[in-house]
Amino acid sequence: MNNFFEHTTEIKHCGNDILTCPFLTTMAVDSIRDSCEQIATWETNKRLEYFTHDIHFKVVLPTLYEILTEYLEEEIFPLAMEFWNIDEFKVSDLFAIKYSSDTQTSLGIHHDNSFVSGSVKLNDNYSGAKLHFPRQNWNNKTIPVGHLILWPGNITHQHCCTELEEGEKHSLTIWSKQ
Repeated sequence: MNNFFEHTTEIKHCGNDILTCPFLTTMAVDSIRDSCEQIATWETNKRLEYFTHDIHFKVVLPTLYEILTEYLEEEIFPLAMEFWNIDEFKVSDLFAIKYSSDTQTSLGIHHDNSFVSGSVKLNDNYSGAKLHFPRQNWNNKTIPVGHLILWPGNITHQHCCTELEEGEKHSLTIWSKQ
């Protein structure tokens, strides 16, 4: 897995209680995005208030789910726990989201069902579709592909995805529980 993950020893503050660090290599990003497109089992549950067009790794890509979960819990989450001075938390869900003109082009403001949430851009050849935190006046526009951002999921960090203007956006979402 040496060429799958970026070596990370430090997590940095990039917004109001929003953290970032290198996470996935270019090879890993391409592999995850390509796997999702090849499997093409994107689902949309429009019965939910805030639905996404997604692939849940635990069910569809279980080996990848295990690899990502292990690295997050052993290497990344301890850095966030130290930064925020919080107790242990674990991955509860990992899923890829696809924004395109024929699926969904935005996502309304909401909180996640997550203790700490994370997001990773899997491409950047699109316009719009920024992960935006209105209260914190911050978005992920300048965060590089493959870098992880983490934020408190339930209370203070409502967020949305702004309107996709052009292209197709892929991202990885990480939810956790205590």
